[in-house]
Amino acid sequence: MDSDLAYIDLRRVEPELIGPALLCNISGTVVGSFGGAGDPVTDLYGWKILGPSDTLFIFREPGAIQNISNTFITNGTHRVELVANRGNPLGIFSKQVQVIEEPSKLLEAEYFSCPSQPLEIQAIDPSSGSFSFYKFEWTNNASGAVVSTSNTLITSDEGNFTVRYFLKNSSGETACDFTQSRQITNNSTMILSLQAKECVWMAKLLLKPILNYLEIGLSKKSVTPLPKNHLAREHFQRLDQDPTSRLLEIMKFYFLGNILNPTFTVGETTTFTYNSEPVFVFESADTSSGCLQAVGKLEIRAITDLEFIRIDTTGVLNGPFVAGELIEISNLNSSTYNVVGGLGSCLNSLGIFV
Repeated sequence: MDSDLAYIDLRRVEPELIGPALLCNISGTVVGSFGGAGDPVTDLYGWKILGPSDTLFIFREPGAIQNISNTFITNGTHRVELVANRGNPLGIFSKQVQVIEEPSKLLEAEYFSCPSQPLEIQAIDPSSGSFSFYKFEWTNNASGAVVSTSNTLITSDEGNFTVRYFLKNSSGETACDFTQSRQITNNSTMILSLQAKECVWMAKLLLKPILNYLEIGLSKKSVTPLPKNHLAREHFQRLDQDPTSRLLEIMKFYFLGNILNPTFTVGETTTFTYNSEPVFVFESADTSSGCLQAVGKLEIRAITDLEFIRIDTTGVLNGPFVAGELIEISNLNSSTYNVVGGLGSCLNSLGIFV
């Protein structure tokens, strides 16, 4: 006898139903593939796939189809059945397949924490389907240590953290296996750069200042708008109570790290100047005695400080003027004039007939 024949296994492989028991429906559909094993040369395979209400999705009479796939669109418990024949019936096999909706993710793009108060972060919504069967693993990427095995991470540390969450059945199969990483930054140090609108209407003095950026550590974080679930508060105190002058304001800005730890705040105070809208009013006008004689005159009164007064058609600048000052412009023809007043980069205009 050829010695190689001693190593030939003449036993046939028996049929069995092979395939996943868990499928994760991420995009609205998920494909599951199943096999019948056995010997495809001599064996015949009959297939059924039924939905959660025993709705028949697939039926195949016994034939040479050893493997089969199905696109599942309905979440819930499905059943796959296999009938195998090799001249005579070899058996009926059945497998339950759970099609599970992807869990609702709760992680934000980034987080801000404080050293004195732990930050609590949840990976997925506890109301997600099959939540109680999920396994979790949070890792501090700097140390490689596993820091939590629950849905919630509680930490006062900053750094990059990765969470893996997945489902595992009794056979060790995994599904809905996701991995996400997030950065947590301590906001114990904060620098605010503030810029106010230079032109502010009298009735809206500095109600809406602009917060340019928040600098934490070495990185600048845009807060216009603020990251989701983060808040900024501002308080104003006027130092100069005269509303007709250029004012100096002091403002206190507070940045709240996250709504999950709302009791912790850090703040910064700064001062800056701004210009109120230049305001002036018509007092009187002396009309020119003839259309071609430039002997007309008008008087206007400055309500706020004015750096200049200009009549558009002449381009002549007059000023500066203080609030309350009576301003006379003479040598005017009889006409309608657009008078422009300026304070810093703020402009205001008034149409006047002489």
